[in-house]
Amino acid sequence: MGEEKIKHTSEWRPISELRHVQSDISLLGYNKEFIEEHGLNETKSFHWGSMSTGVMCYFEPLEVRANGDEILWRYNENHAHMDVPEQFETQLGIFNNHNHGEFSSWLGRDGYDGCSEEQKEINRLLGRDDYFIEGNYCDMFDCGKYSFAISNEMHMGLGMFKIIRIDKNLEAVTMYDNYKGDEHTRLEYAGRFHNSEGYVVITSGSKELERKEDKREYQKITFLFQIDRKGNCRISKEWNFSISSANSMAAVGDYVYFGQNKMITRLDVKTGEIRYFTDKTDEELAALVSVL
Repeated sequence: MGEEKIKHTSEWRPISELRHVQSDISLLGYNKEFIEEHGLNETKSFHWGSMSTGVMCYFEPLEVRANGDEILWRYNENHAHMDVPEQFETQLGIFNNHNHGEFSSWLGRDGYDGCSEEQKEINRLLGRDDYFIEGNYCDMFDCGKYSFAISNEMHMGLGMFKIIRIDKNLEAVTMYDNYKGDEHTRLEYAGRFHNSEGYVVITSGSKELERKEDKREYQKITFLFQIDRKGNCRISKEWNFSISSANSMAAVGDYVYFGQNKMITRLDVKTGEIRYFTDKTDEELAALVSVL
């Protein structure tokens, strides 16, 4: 076997060193001439592209973190997506996370005696825990006397998103599910932060506005869910923009920063104002075009 390529990670730097750009560049790719001139196919991780135009999009992740009241960033090719833990430690115990992407996935817990021997045997055959909640879980946290779990399946662009509340008896209640009822949305988890009421969960994507024969119209959306210590969950903010494929999130004051491909988005959670920052040079920005 060949030696695995060492992926580049830079030092942490203050976000003040980044330049402001006017729009979201995270889904743009480089034109064919720029790729050939700079040999990008040999130096960068391919994401997706267009066979007809030769435009290619590469993973160039900028990661963010908070250091006190300062936001730092770094280029980290190893962190193209948010981490999905194998276990979550909560006030209700340790939960096992069996997130298999598009395949059968669930959140489980060891040491559960609340099901029959017949059901336990079925669970053993299926390889799952005796206590399980179906879904593709990416985050879990405590708030008040409850634990909350976030499920988000993104395979083939599905964007299935759920918020589950679990109590001390391990009773699970779905607080939000974008694939229930008449709502048709595609949502991607972007992170959470603590506030005076509890936690704010951020998710972003698009919703279907109108369908006429074969034509569909979509609106970009970002939701902020407020979860309080009493176990309530509500949409507290809704804006008509999207935050694409966040790999990390950090909050300082009224601002939340999202690490993304080629850029960082800053969101003012009070006003909904967004700004974009990048480390790209003028030459690189000039070579970026839509892959579609």
